[in-house]
Amino acid sequence: MSKGQRLWVKGDDINDWKAVSPAGQVLGCHGANHCSPNDDQGVLLPESGAYVVSTSFRMGGGVMTAPALRRYVRITFTVR
Repeated sequence: MSKGQRLWVKGDDINDWKAVSPAGQVLGCHGANHCSPNDDQGVLLPESGAYVVSTSFRMGGGVMTAPALRRYVRITFTVR
């Protein structure tokens, strides 16, 4: 991705997300270290290069539910 672009991550199964810049800077929304799943602000990218995007997912059955071996979710990444 390129410096000055903005990144959004959207999806109903996402609990939160964050991006890590090529230099290791953790990027979140509204001054936090993460973003809400459908936050309109997104993240302004401070440098060009490959970013790592981390997400955490909502657990449908709650914390007492055994982890599933696989989980299929829909996530939309937008960069402009």
